[in-house]
Amino acid sequence: MDKQYKTTKFKLTLLYFVIVFAIVAFFSIIIINIQFDQFNRIEQARAHDIQRLGYLDSPETDPFLSVIDNAKDSILARIFETDAVILLISALLSYYLAGKTLEPIEEAFEKQKQFIADASHELKTPLTAITTEAEVLLNTERTNEQYKGFTKSVLEEAQRLTQLTIQLLQIAKTDNNKMKLMYEDVNLEDLIRTEGDKFTPIADTKTITLIYHKPVNPPIIFADKHRIIQLIDILLDNAIKYNIEGGQIDLSTKSTKNAIKLIITDTGIGIPKEQVDKIFDRFYRITNDRHNRGFGLGLSIAKEIVNEHKAKIEVESVENKGTTIRVIFPHRHHS
Repeated sequence: MDKQYKTTKFKLTLLYFVIVFAIVAFFSIIIINIQFDQFNRIEQARAHDIQRLGYLDSPETDPFLSVIDNAKDSILARIFETDAVILLISALLSYYLAGKTLEPIEEAFEKQKQFIADASHELKTPLTAITTEAEVLLNTERTNEQYKGFTKSVLEEAQRLTQLTIQLLQIAKTDNNKMKLMYEDVNLEDLIRTEGDKFTPIADTKTITLIYHKPVNPPIIFADKHRIIQLIDILLDNAIKYNIEGGQIDLSTKSTKNAIKLIITDTGIGIPKEQVDKIFDRFYRITNDRHNRGFGLGLSIAKEIVNEHKAKIEVESVENKGTTIRVIFPHRHHS
């Protein structure tokens, strides 16, 4: 990439410089022609006067014409000097602008390279576990219980691999703008309760209580229902994963004059202050997540869903106390 980037930057710099050179040359020629045309008219008028009045043997001996010739040379020199300075500055600016033009492309390439590296690492982990356990099963005699344990472990890793593959495909579709959204009126409160009920058995395994706060007004948003369900599922999944035994999750919506808010608050491990801005990066996992429970893709997908709906997501978190996530949707708008 470095060699290709430098080659492309050089070509783009050259293109910018050639464009500026052509513009400078064009206007310089116009200025020279205008100035010289004026001098030629003066010379012709002077020669005509000399011949008519006859006070010189020949126009060529007129000192005034010599002054005009010197003026022509001086103007040419000044124009060439000015053009040289302009072209030098334009060469530097062309190099700078070429870099600025390629900056987003280079950044996108680096992100893609990092994404591939991270994805490969995440895929390698469950594949290695499955391969290792399969080899152990083939090469060593085990009891039925041990076989069941290994089989269960292989199944868990396969499910983990399937989940990662689904998330990667989801990201690929979003990046390629292949995700078609079907907008409709969606009651956010109904979705929260439906998805909350779906996650209740999982929450019960950690004795986590889900508490619903009924809104004053029905929170109707204009959105893709399936994508909003996916968003709620991601946020609820995180709220349970990173909560404590016997913890609590508060689910609420709030309608204001300009927006509708989805608010999920948990009593979990929280996020270190310096890492809050990074949690939506792909494959990023907070350092106090000692069990590496996820792939670090869920919140990046959530962020993309929020962006698709021209909404905003805010995070407030205190370590060892909990996290509040607010998704702020614009008021219902039909387009």
